Amino acid sequence: MKLTIGAVAYKNLKYTKLFVDSIKKTVKHPFDFFIVDGYGKDETWDWIDQEKIPAIKHDKNYGAVHAVNDIFDHAFEGTEESLLLMCGNDVMAYPGAVDNMIRLMELAKPDWVWANEMRTEMFASLMPRYQDERYFDSQLRLKPDKFPEYTQYKFEKTEEGYYFNPVRDYRNFTLISSRLFDKIGYADVSFYPSGYYEDNDYCLRAHLAGAQAILAKGSWFYHFWNRSIVEADANIDQVQKSLNIYLKKWGSDVGKETFPLPYMDEPLAKMTRDGDIRTLGKLIAEAQQCV
Repeated sequence: MKLTIGAVAYKNLKYTKLFVDSIKKTVKHPFDFFIVDGYGKDETWDWIDQEKIPAIKHDKNYGAVHAVNDIFDHAFEGTEESLLLMCGNDVMAYPGAVDNMIRLMELAKPDWVWANEMRTEMFASLMPRYQDERYFDSQLRLKPDKFPEYTQYKFEKTEEGYYFNPVRDYRNFTLISSRLFDKIGYADVSFYPSGYYEDNDYCLRAHLAGAQAILAKGSWFYHFWNRSIVEADANIDQVQKSLNIYLKKWGSDVGKETFPLPYMDEPLAKMTRDGDIRTLGKLIAEAQQCV
């Protein structure tokens, strides 16, 4: 089955390099990369071109979700059944993670498969000797430009198995089948520009559409987490802006939604890209007026 491994890159080339390297070293199943460079204005595009990785570059900041939809287009073009491993560019795959997810997809035929996440703050909690204020802030998040060798930590967990479980996030490290895409379509670009809470929106839409998800108990990935906020030029206001969109759409915060269906006229219909650029044009204009 065709496998695409896609990621959105926005600056932070050092993380993109680690992501690509981890995939190359740990995935045995044939795959093709596809990276969207989201107008980060750094050396990322030159490196992608040098590595000959299939990619596109945006000519302006269309936001994270528009880039996600570009990945959907690339991965699911054509009529044959195919798979997409959607990743953040600040993750690393542990050995066997992706191949185990593919095995479970072929065995149980769910709509998508997700993996266990190890974040920097979780790692620091497990490894007290690395709780160093030179590297971590008060919330145990990795500080900007701190790149210690703890990333080499290896899991000894070898348990393999699965059970059906609603997926919690799909943009960090989730194996998506074209069957799911056929059910609900694209992501909602209204969550511009950061894309925060759009992942929760997509997962809830999938759940309401009856999508089946599997947690691959033997698959792990490492997530540096929140790099666009901590190291790039994003800011916390973008998170609040996206939350406001989610609250309007679902009536309350994640896990406390009060609307049985979102405000869309046909909430469970397959979302298309017809209005993407039109919607983004308005959002970009509004953002520029606020500057």
